[in-house]
Amino acid sequence: MLTDVPLLLFVKFFQMILRIMPEKAQQATGILLGRTAHLLLGERRRIAVENITRVFPEKSEAERLR
Repeated sequence: MLTDVPLLLFVKFFQMILRIMPEKAQQATGILLGRTAHLLLGERRRIAVENITRVFPEKSEAERLR
């Protein structure tokens, strides 16, 4: 629990910075974070798609990847 404090403080600080940024800069930051997460979390994404395929075998691949 105590180890979460630095992460929580970082997130709160990041939120404060985002609030004072113009909307276009907020959107660009969100896109950058999303793309970074997409690249870094490839293994988790693969597992999620695999699980969705098992649960919904009738769905097409395009629907599962949406």
